[in-house]
Amino acid sequence: MRIPAWGGVAVVGAIALVMLPGCGGSVKKAAPADWTSDICAAAQDLSDGRADALLDFFEIDADDGLAMYEGLGRYLKRYGKALDDFQKAVGDAGEPEVKGGGKVVKAVQQFASDERKSNDSARKDLAELDRRDDGLAADVDDIFFDIEFADLRELLEDSGAGDADKIIELIEDAPACVFALFAD
Repeated sequence: MRIPAWGGVAVVGAIALVMLPGCGGSVKKAAPADWTSDICAAAQDLSDGRADALLDFFEIDADDGLAMYEGLGRYLKRYGKALDDFQKAVGDAGEPEVKGGGKVVKAVQQFASDERKSNDSARKDLAELDRRDDGLAADVDDIFFDIEFADLRELLEDSGAGDADKIIELIEDAPACVFALFAD
């Protein structure tokens, strides 16, 4: 049996239409409160990971340069892992159904990127230190206190998203989320 050429085109077109939505072109949409809840849960995990790493670092004798060096290295590595987990959760959360939802997501991604950049910069600065230097503890301390944390509130305000203020208000309703994501 011979199928006319237009019949083959129709079959291929029908298959393409069925497969198109599954090709990754669509973004998962979520109600603003649900999306913010997911982001805040991820931010809480990020904050907990940073706090645990900080507690370990703060237990180190501040006069022991080598211990400070190694401790800051562990902190930065653990916080980097927490950032990996946060970025994955942000991707899994999809996009809030608000005006400029894509811009909101980009602001959160920028927050994570800025945090990573700051963390990586501190790791680079730490690696450049002379571990035999008598002032090692002070140098490590300087690197630690020079770490700048990102501010999602500022990034959202600058995002150009029509409903950025709505997302900011939802985050403000969760104090732990404010602590983890806003610099103020």
